[in-house]
Amino acid sequence: MRAIICFLVPLVLILNVSPVYGKGNPCTSPPIHPEGYTSDCANQPIYPAGQICTFTCPAGYVQTGGSPDKLCRNGKWVSWPVGRDLECEREPVDGGWSDWGPWSGCSVTCGIGTETRDRSCTNPAPAHGGADCVGPDQEAQDCDTGVFCPVDGGWSDWGPWSGCSVTCGIGTETRDRSCTNPAPAHGGADCVGPDQEAQDCDTAVFCPVDGGWSDWGPWSGCSVTCGIGTETRDRSCTNPAPAHGGADCVGQDQEAQDCDTGVFCPVDGGWSDWGPWSGCSVTCGNGTETRDRSCTNPAPAHGGADCVGPDQEAQDCDTGVFCPVDGGWSDWGPWSGCSVTCGNGTETRDRSCTNPAPAHGGADCVGPDQEAQDCDTAVFCPVDGGWSDWGPWSGCSVTCGIGTETRDRSCTNPAPAHGGADCVGPDEEVQDCDTGVPCPVDGGWSDWSPWSGCSVTCGIGTETRDRSCTNPAPAHGGADCVGPDEEVQDCDTGVPCPVDGEWSDWSPWSGCSVTCGSGTQTRDRSCTNPAPAHGGADCVGPDEEAQDCDTGVPCPVDGEWSDWSPWSGCSVTCGSGTETRDRSCTNPAPAHGGTDCVGPDEEVQACDAGVPCPAPTTEVMTTVLTTTATTMPTRATTTIPAKAATTMPSTVATTMPTRVATTTQTMAAVCPIAPDYVIFNGICYKDFDELKTYEEARQTCAADGGLLAMPRDSATNAFIHTLGGNEIRWIGLNDLINEAFPTVEPCDESVDLFFVLDGSDSVSLADFDIVKEFVVAVVSGFTISLTDTRVGVLQYSDGSTLECNLGDHPDWSSFVNSMNTMARQGGGTSTGAALEFARLIAAWRPAPVVPRIMIVLTDGDSEDSVVTPAQALATEQVTVFAIGVGSFNRSELLQITNNNQDRVFELADFNAIANIMNRIIQAACINIVFPTVEPCDVTTDLFFVLDGSGSVGLYNFNTVKQFVVTLVSAFTIGLNDVNDTRVGVLQYSSSNTLGCNLGDHPDLSSFVNAMNAMRYHYGPSTQTGAALQAAGQIAAWRPAPVPRIMVVVTDGMAHDSVVAPSQGLAADQVNVFAIGVGNYVRSELLQIANNNQARVFELADFNAIRDNINDIALAVCMG
Repeated sequence: MRAIICFLVPLVLILNVSPVYGKGNPCTSPPIHPEGYTSDCANQPIYPAGQICTFTCPAGYVQTGGSPDKLCRNGKWVSWPVGRDLECEREPVDGGWSDWGPWSGCSVTCGIGTETRDRSCTNPAPAHGGADCVGPDQEAQDCDTGVFCPVDGGWSDWGPWSGCSVTCGIGTETRDRSCTNPAPAHGGADCVGPDQEAQDCDTAVFCPVDGGWSDWGPWSGCSVTCGIGTETRDRSCTNPAPAHGGADCVGQDQEAQDCDTGVFCPVDGGWSDWGPWSGCSVTCGNGTETRDRSCTNPAPAHGGADCVGPDQEAQDCDTGVFCPVDGGWSDWGPWSGCSVTCGNGTETRDRSCTNPAPAHGGADCVGPDQEAQDCDTAVFCPVDGGWSDWGPWSGCSVTCGIGTETRDRSCTNPAPAHGGADCVGPDEEVQDCDTGVPCPVDGGWSDWSPWSGCSVTCGIGTETRDRSCTNPAPAHGGADCVGPDEEVQDCDTGVPCPVDGEWSDWSPWSGCSVTCGSGTQTRDRSCTNPAPAHGGADCVGPDEEAQDCDTGVPCPVDGEWSDWSPWSGCSVTCGSGTETRDRSCTNPAPAHGGTDCVGPDEEVQACDAGVPCPAPTTEVMTTVLTTTATTMPTRATTTIPAKAATTMPSTVATTMPTRVATTTQTMAAVCPIAPDYVIFNGICYKDFDELKTYEEARQTCAADGGLLAMPRDSATNAFIHTLGGNEIRWIGLNDLINEAFPTVEPCDESVDLFFVLDGSDSVSLADFDIVKEFVVAVVSGFTISLTDTRVGVLQYSDGSTLECNLGDHPDWSSFVNSMNTMARQGGGTSTGAALEFARLIAAWRPAPVVPRIMIVLTDGDSEDSVVTPAQALATEQVTVFAIGVGSFNRSELLQITNNNQDRVFELADFNAIANIMNRIIQAACINIVFPTVEPCDVTTDLFFVLDGSGSVGLYNFNTVKQFVVTLVSAFTIGLNDVNDTRVGVLQYSSSNTLGCNLGDHPDLSSFVNAMNAMRYHYGPSTQTGAALQAAGQIAAWRPAPVPRIMVVVTDGMAHDSVVAPSQGLAADQVNVFAIGVGNYVRSELLQIANNNQARVFELADFNAIRDNINDIALAVCMG
């Protein structure tokens, strides 16, 4: 049976309900509450239809929901006016302290300590928002163990300083202390440290200081720049300077030595005096006589200038005698080579007496036939060093006793040069000298004695050794020895001493064991301060403490059904009827955000009264209620449910005011403007009991001056069903209890949502009504406004009609009204033309900021091609879903979605469309806009392992696919082994599907197409371990050094172990990143990542994967 809801403009809604309250079978047993609450109705055999019984919460409980009233309707009790039984919760209980517990053990094992005792806030524990206990949960008092504690030795104060060890200048003084403050006792440790300390002391009397030479300063520069010069160095009598009557330094404060610059000085040549004139060059005739000089005063050397002028003068001479021919010299020959290979030598040249040769008694040539001159090889000859004379003896080195005196000589006669040998022998001589004055003798330490035995028989002790100031003993005013005469060092007996264990400090309290309600928290300590060793006693007392904790947050309580009530009596007294039974969501009732019960709260089954019915009579009731009616026809008596049954008179007032909507009414009562209507929450309802199609229902409402309404709140729906029973199907009602469409799963994203609906002849009017209901139901899952989700609808057959464009409707109500007026147009099926028309006319907002969603619904083959317009929609970033009903063409549906199987829905008939409503909403809810990620220039093999189990859901899996595409876009995808990254994807649930292997895709575009085509598993289980093993075996990794990266995305606990496959991947040098979303198990993520915390990402939900993609991309890029 179908009924309709109309609502009259502007505010009042009319509902036709049958049967009217007050009619139907009476109830034959009292109402029963699932929790055993009592009502105000006395036990009686018959309860008339329309009677209301009121339940009350028991003592200590308060009402939190549901309805306290039960209404007798058609032989059974129903909750009224809310379709849930009375819900009660306990009143708040303030906490009370328990008795104090026993005293704990003493906190120490010796001496005086503390002991504690506890109490808990459990008498009673605070509950239902009651106050916590006031005051401490623990108290402490002193306790005496009766055992002496070991007393470690303590030093006494230091004694006074001794006198200074010298009578002049700086000495030392000492002071002592003893290990008596306290003395070690009861096995306590000796004092640690020396029992004597020393410090410098000043006598305030200056000691005589003999002067001492400082070190020689550096040699001065050579006194000349070429040839041989001298250099000096100085010292001063300042090390120390003589003071307080001390002696001056003995010796010279400067010394000198030859120095060779290594550079020959230039020598300019100088003429010698002229020699005498030679005899006349001939003994006869005219000749010449000469005189010579030489350039040897000095001769030029080392680049010096030659002499200027001739080295010979000549003048004529006449013998007066004709003379024989004297011999004459030839020209000089060339100079010979230098006579030495280093330094200065000589070279020679020759001439002969042949120019002319002597004749006629003439004289031989006069002069040498050879001459020599100095030559310079430009190579220095080695010069061996030679000692200078000894210097004078220095003064005696001491002013008392026997000392030494020295004298020096230097290797400067000559100094060795040019690789020549150094002088042989010492440059200093030392001999003893006696001052005749005895010297003070400073004391010297003897050798240390052997170490004494160890001071303890176990563990670490001390041992000592001594020395005496007798090597030599101080004499003649000499200083005492400096330093201690005793040394102490640790010694190890090699035998460990027993160590009694002591507790560490308590750790901080752990977090509460629960996230809601009351739990416990613990803290620990360990017997490590110190740990017991070598037979020492263990710590006394517990190593863990626990205390109650209250999160201050009530725990969500999921609703559970009560048991079914007994079946009601049959709804008829003759023929076939129905009987019902109820249950309530009160065992327990949902609280603190817990989920409602799943399933119906009422069951209906057929029943046979066992008595044939007489032939029926027909009664047609027609009522028109307008917004300005002033008269009312006389009506029969009607019983209206209230706190008690109420009987209306057989006639009512014939005048009534103009309708005014009431918003404060919550109980069903007589409608103030028409006694045959029932008002609920300010709206009047009535039952017509007529079978109507969607279009007929719409027209009926229009004829009555109203519109077909679709309320979405559960309270109104529950009320409507209590009026008409579950056998009624409410046309146009978005029924949340027993309607064909399930509860809407809302979408919080903003999208542009465009429907393309087949209105051809093959779609019947009734089926087209279902299509409109489906569209309204889907749209109800979104927030409709001009800035949130916008909706458009196009109907097509042979042609296309734009029913409304994106942005035409500012709210959901406006859109529903437009759908009410949409009639099926009829005709053929031109789906391709409709897609193209929708592409051109849809007022899309910019993508991808606002996702563009198109939902195409058709029941058969298109008479034209859909390929080209579908491809054009994909190019314009429109995501298309195709719903095929009945005689659809599957390949055509795939063409409409560009071969994306996840966006194709195949239905046997239009009645099955309700089953996919929420899947369509969630699939369309895809505002998956990821931020741009920074490019990664690393070459890697990148393999994704994606959870495709049923707990993920299609919408979330689409988010994961977009995440993968966005992450991969940061890399250069290709097949070049040197520079490119290769990508692989495996989807898993109870089985594994290889989406693509490493190296399958030559570029990013190819990979994106493959991801778009990947279908979601909807798998029944989560076999993560098997997936990791399969991925490790199947992945076509390149050899090292190409990094191997695996990214695992999962939303829950694996149903198998991940440990062994994860270790296998690590052994194969695969770096695994684990991304857990929602109900992940942190320890399992760490196992997948081989305990590398930097490779684990914990996300609250799939939206967070978008917010964290840059962090994930950076981590993957770094490996």
